[in-house]
Amino acid sequence: MTQYSYPDDDSSVGAWVASSGTDRWEMINDDRSSLDNADYISSTAGGDTNTDQIVVTLTDISTPEDRDDHYIKYRVKGSGGMMGSVPTFQVELMEGGTVHKSDTKSDVGGSFEDVSITISSADAGDISDYSALTIRMTRGAGGGAGGEDIFVSHIYLQCNDAASSSIAPIAMNTYKQMRGD
Repeated sequence: MTQYSYPDDDSSVGAWVASSGTDRWEMINDDRSSLDNADYISSTAGGDTNTDQIVVTLTDISTPEDRDDHYIKYRVKGSGGMMGSVPTFQVELMEGGTVHKSDTKSDVGGSFEDVSITISSADAGDISDYSALTIRMTRGAGGGAGGEDIFVSHIYLQCNDAASSSIAPIAMNTYKQMRGD
């Protein structure tokens, strides 16, 4: 089985805006079975060369049985504005101030595309509290002329199912055998 952890709150939003409403996390927490590009968040480089960050908290999940098969999955597109160059887009999986995985996409296209970031077993092994994870997204610096945009329509963490607790049935069976049942 697989667990999924979706955005459930805005921690800090920078200059990112929601396509509707004010909660950015609600625009990007689509269930993976019903992905919808109609709702999204965006950040525009408005004639400056500054970056722009947003941090979203994730729904709590249980510690996985093993640390293999961890992924951050998202959908992104960009536009080049007046200078024609699309900003980079960086995604970081964080626990408190610790970055467990960082990946920068430098070739963001003009149509929404699915992106999957593989988190190594070693990086996943460093996660101590799966209920304290956040994702930080950063729009790279614009070219200075303005209008360079990044749009994100969903993002989530995918990992293995929680460890099963088979100790109790085994212990009960051993107890019954000792009693002669």
